[in-house]
Amino acid sequence: MTSRAPHSRYRYALPAACLCLMAGILAGTMSPSWAGGAVGLCLCLPALLLLRGKWRAAALLALTLCAGSLLGWHAEHPALPEEGMHLVTGIIADEVLPGNRTQYRTTLRHLTIDGAPYAQGGYWTFYTDELPQGLEPGAAVRLQARVYAPQGAANPGGYDFRAYLLQRGVTVGLYGLQDLELLPPRLSLWGTAASIRHRLSARLMAVMGEEAGSYAAAMLLGSRALMPEEDREAFRQLGIGHILSVSGFHVGVLAGALMLLLRLCRVRPKLRFACLTAALAAYAVLTGMNAPVTRASLMYLMAEWGRLKGRERHPLPLMCFSAMLILLFSPAQLGSVSFQLTYCAMLGLTLIAPTLRQSLPGRTAAGRFLRDRAAAALGVQLGILLPQLYWYQEVPLAGLALNVLVLSLANVLLGGYWLVLLVMYLPGAGSWLGALAGRATLLLRQAVQYLAGRAWFTLWTPQATLLTALGCAGLFLSLCCLTDIKKARRAVLSLLSALVVGLSLVPPAHRGTEYIQLSVGNADCAVLWDEDRVWVIDAGEDGRALATYLRQRRLSVDTLAVTHLHMDHLGGVRDLISSGIPIRRLLLPVDAERALLDADAMEVYRQALACAQETVRVSRGDVFPLPHGSVTVLWPEKGRVRPGQDANNMSMACLIEEYGATLLATGDLTGAFERYAAVPADLLKVAHHGSSSSTTDAFLRIVQPEAAILSGNDDQRLQAVQARLGSCRLFATQRDGAVTVAFGPEGYTISIHGR
Repeated sequence: MTSRAPHSRYRYALPAACLCLMAGILAGTMSPSWAGGAVGLCLCLPALLLLRGKWRAAALLALTLCAGSLLGWHAEHPALPEEGMHLVTGIIADEVLPGNRTQYRTTLRHLTIDGAPYAQGGYWTFYTDELPQGLEPGAAVRLQARVYAPQGAANPGGYDFRAYLLQRGVTVGLYGLQDLELLPPRLSLWGTAASIRHRLSARLMAVMGEEAGSYAAAMLLGSRALMPEEDREAFRQLGIGHILSVSGFHVGVLAGALMLLLRLCRVRPKLRFACLTAALAAYAVLTGMNAPVTRASLMYLMAEWGRLKGRERHPLPLMCFSAMLILLFSPAQLGSVSFQLTYCAMLGLTLIAPTLRQSLPGRTAAGRFLRDRAAAALGVQLGILLPQLYWYQEVPLAGLALNVLVLSLANVLLGGYWLVLLVMYLPGAGSWLGALAGRATLLLRQAVQYLAGRAWFTLWTPQATLLTALGCAGLFLSLCCLTDIKKARRAVLSLLSALVVGLSLVPPAHRGTEYIQLSVGNADCAVLWDEDRVWVIDAGEDGRALATYLRQRRLSVDTLAVTHLHMDHLGGVRDLISSGIPIRRLLLPVDAERALLDADAMEVYRQALACAQETVRVSRGDVFPLPHGSVTVLWPEKGRVRPGQDANNMSMACLIEEYGATLLATGDLTGAFERYAAVPADLLKVAHHGSSSSTTDAFLRIVQPEAAILSGNDDQRLQAVQARLGSCRLFATQRDGAVTVAFGPEGYTISIHGR
């Protein structure tokens, strides 16, 4: 027998309404206008009044769909101030975190722009050698800053920074530190919460040690940014990253402990519920109102209210109601990884785990305990399977066993963190207990890092497709405790659905030839994909965009051609290595390491040599065949460049030929040496990000390209290159996003990804 929810005429009303709201929001974000949703809303309102019975229910669902469409459209098209320099005031509502080099970043709330209140938040970045004193969470600031609209994903399947900010209620970017002034403190919900969170996190790191304290701050207060990125990645790879996020698990521990304490103090039920509501609301604000905490708090309070009134309900309607509340206030959450993983995990725990629990043996008390833990862990893993395959392209093979083990350990560890938080200001007790919890945390960290370093713990897959989604839907239906299916049919449907999921994850054979110039800022990175051969020409300074592109398609690198050893072409190799992407062959220009190089470049150069299966030094005249063409090296030439010079002088230049069409890729070759690589070509990859010292008129007269591609982020250089090219069409990554050239027997076509 399968476990069934209590019968109620409202049993499927909230789930259906929730699905309609989600579908409407999704449609609204993709709609070019709000008019469709508004017209639908106007039609549904009278229908709702005139119709009866099932038709009224259908009209209500249609109304929810149209309302969701309007919410989605407005979330995707927020009102933005005029771009340019403005006088900005605001309150720092997050940690001030260091970025690349001397960059810092944080979030401002309670904004005013030129004296006018601005309802949404701002993402503030600036460069400084030393962080000004007093610039910390909760501080009020006034400054002159450049206001701009954040950009969306610039690469296929790439990171959508704009969507990430919208999910956090942030709609504008702020850049600069001009005329910075710290204002007198003022009362602010966001600022006060951020200040308390900052001080508690700092104290935890003081009594537990910086590394262990950052774990406690992440698990208790949501300050995950304080943890090293490699630690967060290790937990995620093993399928246990959820224990680092403040979520339902953490809320349950807090609420359960508080309810136990209130019962021991014999507090009356209604007052107990009021205390619980206040505590969970304060905790949600303290942790930044993230979706998992808000969802868990709402569900816990609704469940407690039902018990208080003697009307306990199945968790599914409660979960749908909490999701609708979150989406009504923040429709952008629908696209959030955290939102999707949170609710999919709850669906797995609520609807799949009961079926698994009945299918697994457990005759003794210990057996039933292990059965329940295994069913819960497997239910969660199956629930999050689809978003995990879509966002991360991997399946943690040891996730089930580790979740059973780690969840029990995390219960103990989280209880220890709460004790440390309660006594950390007491002399002696805080230090002793903090040191003990710190040692336990470091042991867990070492174990996780060791396991994450074992490649066989994780299965690397392509990105999930529609076929994957259909297979996951079949698995969900076959294992859902609400479906009335006989055991034999349930087993057959489960097996067939698992087979569909498995088949969808087999990488399809690639047919075609493409050159993709990725948008990587003022750096260079391109992928040449010819049938089953994958060439990477430079890896950029930050290789995350490249690693994402390759991982989503489950591509290893047949050849990595590094044009020269500058970090804006070489630095991304670190991300390829950390992402576990194999590099079979490394091409380097002859004597590349004898140029003027900095210590960082030499370190990455050594890492690249160590990870590549084969290293080849190339020079003028070397030819490498491809399925539909070839790559010919034009520069450098042996003996023509002396050691100790700028690495740009010996940057590798090559002519790519596909189906008879040619593309001249010049790296960062300077004007003094580009004449050695000057040959006629249909397409030109502009050298050195459009520098005035490259791509001279004399060079262009020889090449005579039909179109050119520029990788960079400097508007003045873009305009100068366009002036030199004349009527030749220019594609620029800073303006157009990633640029793709598709080659074929009929010639080539150029498309842009956009932003």
